[in-house]
Amino acid sequence: APTLENILSVAPDADRLLRALVTGDVLYAAPAAAREKLAPEVIPSWEALEALAKKIAALPQAGMRIGAVGTPLCETVLNEGILDTLDQEGNVILRAPLSEALLFLQMDNEPAVDLKLWISWLKRIGAALGNRSSFSENIDELRQVADSALPDFAGGNGRYRYAKAVQLGETVDALLELSPRYENTSMVLELRGLATACPAPLTMVALDHDWDDSAWSRLRSFLYYCHHSLTA
Repeated sequence: APTLENILSVAPDADRLLRALVTGDVLYAAPAAAREKLAPEVIPSWEALEALAKKIAALPQAGMRIGAVGTPLCETVLNEGILDTLDQEGNVILRAPLSEALLFLQMDNEPAVDLKLWISWLKRIGAALGNRSSFSENIDELRQVADSALPDFAGGNGRYRYAKAVQLGETVDALLELSPRYENTSMVLELRGLATACPAPLTMVALDHDWDDSAWSRLRSFLYYCHHSLTA
């Protein structure tokens, strides 16, 4: 069975696989309440994805801009509903794109594979999303940040997560790093000074199916601080 590190090299239809991931990334850029209506019935072409991104870019925005970086499951379905709750409260949630994370992982493990066409499409779709985009304008710059902080690290796509938090932190008001509580990679990111390197205030959100009122209180206190530091 293929592993994530080289799946784009061995998948029967890698382009379709990547378009499926981009479809999810683009829909996550829309408010939670609008996603079902916007969701296409089949995996779109690149041109259709670009058109969908432009439609989402035109949706009204309000509230804080909150970045989210982490493991794929914690960014999507295993985050106790934190991101959708913050979204429904009127904030703009910018999740690190899973498609971009996969391309980065492929570049780290099979650098000889030509990914230029896919990278150019991600850049175009990011441009179409405008202020709702969490796509990198230059994936090579992401790799430079990763090389400076974690040059030889290979676990949990930690190089991408570190670099993405630093880069995304330039465009958001607050950033959440979401991961399982006992994941080693998140500990490495913390020890390597991710909170200091990230331009935006960052908190590590540790998830273990025990998110409760006290955890919400801590998170809301962090976001309150971020909001008031902007308006002070």
